[in-house]
Amino acid sequence: MKLLLSSLMLIAVVHLAGLSVTGIRTVAAFSPVAFPSTKSKHAPIQPLVLSMARKEDEEDDEALALTDDDWRAFRAKLVMGEKASAAANEKSAEADMDGDLDGIGSLFSEDFASEDTSSSLDEVLTPLDPSQWAYDSGDIIEQGAVILGGIEQDFGFGLRQQYFHKATILVLDHGPTFTKGVILNRPTDIMLEDDVNPGKKWRLWYGGDVEGFAQSSLRLPDITCVHSLTNEVATKASIPIINGIQWTTFGNAQQLVKKGVADVKDFWVFVGYAGWGPGQLAGELTRKSWYMVATDSQTLLKELARLGEGADPRDAGLDTWSLLMKMIGRKKTADENTGGFDDLMLKEWSFKHLLSEAAGGGAGRQLRDPQDFNKNPELIESLLRRAAEANRDSVVGTFLRASCADRSPFLLENQDFHKSVVLILSDEEAGSVGVILNRPSTKGLEIKVTDPGTGAKKAVMIPMRYGGQYAVKGSE
Repeated sequence: MKLLLSSLMLIAVVHLAGLSVTGIRTVAAFSPVAFPSTKSKHAPIQPLVLSMARKEDEEDDEALALTDDDWRAFRAKLVMGEKASAAANEKSAEADMDGDLDGIGSLFSEDFASEDTSSSLDEVLTPLDPSQWAYDSGDIIEQGAVILGGIEQDFGFGLRQQYFHKATILVLDHGPTFTKGVILNRPTDIMLEDDVNPGKKWRLWYGGDVEGFAQSSLRLPDITCVHSLTNEVATKASIPIINGIQWTTFGNAQQLVKKGVADVKDFWVFVGYAGWGPGQLAGELTRKSWYMVATDSQTLLKELARLGEGADPRDAGLDTWSLLMKMIGRKKTADENTGGFDDLMLKEWSFKHLLSEAAGGGAGRQLRDPQDFNKNPELIESLLRRAAEANRDSVVGTFLRASCADRSPFLLENQDFHKSVVLILSDEEAGSVGVILNRPSTKGLEIKVTDPGTGAKKAVMIPMRYGGQYAVKGSE
């Protein structure tokens, strides 16, 4: 009986010690004092087992101490390990079904070696080095996560909000009422002169469409300075995003440079941001407008450094998006959606909004809001007077053809005029009126007519066409 009890006690102690293997830190509470002495001949075994448990616990504490700095890396290892195991099992099952009983033949098959095979291990994760990782985090929205522009939704960003197409967005803050992020892969070649540190210039990045470059002159744009500085002065003036990446205001960044604890090149300066209201981002994830990604800070910092070393703004940072898509196992999807209409429209947008005027682009050009003309009556009177004094023949009845220049002026705005044919109906001093002829629609207008021969009434469907943006239902 004593031998049986001693054996049970040994099993209990081993079981308790085994808890340390799972990372539970309660093992330390079970010290030798917690176990009363026993007259069993096997009692001396207990301290030995407990000392082993303490050793294992110390090793676990050391491992946990390494991962506490970035618990997301620990979670990533678990997620990617599970995906790799699932992919390996799937591949093994396919090999068995093909008659390869030992599974060895599949290791040398062309399908397994090809990185284009959707079930291959390469599609689970493609690390750049052992410290870098990324995985698809599903619908988990959190600070430090990355949002990739989706390409599987019904309607993409080709005709509107092109800056979101294949965007790589870092989430700065997430709460129940608001989510804020900055687009990481939209560098510009526009430089901002420093009024605090004379002679210094800051390279700007397009951070998003909220409070950005197009912000009204009555309100300053929102500027976020991302960095990886570790000195105490910089960290106190910053807010952490993920391990190794922080953000601060432009004013703080200027002061850090002035104090000599940082350099202009230490910061990535984002003008504007992307924002979502309550539940908005979650709904867009359901419609596959985005992919949620968890990744390490080194992957993001390396991409920011690469883009900051003179990357051409007209490329719109597409390589960064493609890299992360490959790392999360969506390489095939990314490859199948390269060079299409949405890509071309994004590059057109980048040419106009990211490339400076000095480099031949449209960024930095001070365009005047058309509404501002209404606030300058002298200008309007001058235009009307010049129109009245001009001796010209009437253009009523003539046709206008949209510009046939290599770069259409109607790609990003007023797209209804792209390759349009317009018939001028009236030409007055106050303005001219015309209709677009080559924009048919699937809609029609049903009217009742009377047959002059029989007197019978019948319904006739008249095809409707889009004639222009004015007097259309829903517009002012």
